[in-house]
Parts: sequence; structure tokens; C-alpha cells
Amino acid sequence: MQLLGVVVVVIGLMMRFNPLVVVIIAGFVTGICDGMSLIEGCF
Repeated sequence: MQLLGVVVVVIGLMMRFNPLVVVIIAGFVTGICDGMSLIEGCF
């Protein structure tokens, strides 16, 4: 399930979104799928 972030990156770049935003969102998606909370991921 951790590879879902890679799928987000591929789809985001194919749709020509801003690469920085795509990578940040993919990081959040990977963290959430891995069971991290937003607070745990920030610190």
C-alpha cells in the first residue's frame, strides 16, 4: 500500500500539475496509508 504515493506522483505529473505540489501530496498519501497521523509525520 506504500506504493500508492508513486501512483499519485505518476498521475499528477501526467495531468501536468505543479511537481512540488504533487510530491508533497504523495508524501502525505504515503504517510497516511502507512498509518501515520499528521502530527506524527510533522515531528
